[in-house]
Amino acid sequence: ADADPTANQIAELAAAGASTGITASATDPDAGATVTYSLNDARFAISNTGVITRSALGTLDFETQSSINLTVTATSSDGSTANKSFTLAVLDSPEPVKFNAPPDANTAANQIGQNAAAGTAVGITASAKDPDAGSTVIYTIDDTRFAINSSTGVITRSSSGT
Repeated sequence: ADADPTANQIAELAAAGASTGITASATDPDAGATVTYSLNDARFAISNTGVITRSALGTLDFETQSSINLTVTATSSDGSTANKSFTLAVLDSPEPVKFNAPPDANTAANQIGQNAAAGTAVGITASAKDPDAGSTVIYTIDDTRFAINSSTGVITRSSSGT
C-alpha cells in the first residue's frame, strides 16, 4: 500500500533525494518479523521505512517516458516476499537549449570581407535544439556588426555597427 497521500509524481529534472510521493507500507503478521524493501529501478532509492526518492543514478525524460511503473519488493525476516506496483507520473520541466555538435551547421569557411555589404553571409549557421516537446529555438546575437535570422540561425553582416 502507499502510506503517502500526496500525488505520485516527480519532475524530470528532480535532484537526488526528491520525493516521489510514494511510501510503500507492508507488514508481516508473524511476531518479531521485520520487513525490508527493495526497488526495481536504480533511478530511485527506497528507505528502510518505504519512502521512495530520486537516486543520483540515471535520467528521467518526460518526452520519452511520462510515467514509470515501480515495483517494490517487501521481504520479511522470515524470507517471505510480496510485490506491489506503483505508477509514478513524470512531470515535464523546462530543459535548457543545447547547441548541436557541431554548433555551426554551415560547412563553409567562417569569414567575411572587411567591407562586406549588409546581408552578406559569414558562413555560420547556428544549430541548436530544445529537448522540450513542441518548443522551438529562437536565435539572437549580441554583436551589432552581425545579424542572425531568429528562426534559421544564419548569421549575416548587419547594416549597423562597425
